[in-house]
Amino acid sequence: MKKRTLLPVLPLLMGLLLLGLAACEESPTAPGPRWKFCGGTFGVCGDGRINWEVEVTTRSLPDAALTVAYGQTLSATIGIFATFSWSVTVGSLPTGLNLSSGGAITGTPTKVGISNFTVRATTGSLSDQQALSITVNAT
Repeated sequence: MKKRTLLPVLPLLMGLLLLGLAACEESPTAPGPRWKFCGGTFGVCGDGRINWEVEVTTRSLPDAALTVAYGQTLSATIGIFATFSWSVTVGSLPTGLNLSSGGAITGTPTKVGISNFTVRATTGSLSDQQALSITVNAT
């Protein structure tokens, strides 16, 4: 996961504590604590700067029905306002469905089965990926 340094840490942390910073957790992939804030995750560097991390928050998708219109929107957060560009990086959506760059999965599935795929949310030089699947059932 890529990170971007944004702000000096002390003034921001003081503000977050006043707003009720909720949770601190150790990261399994990077040294040091990670704090959850407004749906985003950030960590503090050894030099006192904050690194924001993109997080895809869609963890699962509902089933689809053969020849019935389908529509779902993927979501991600970075703890600050950001616009994400979405893409499928591994596998593919069910036949008949498409993913827009804005994160909308739409279309009408034309084949029964399970499609496994990985989506990526990107903003600037930051991104995150999430494995998902959609099952298309016969109507």
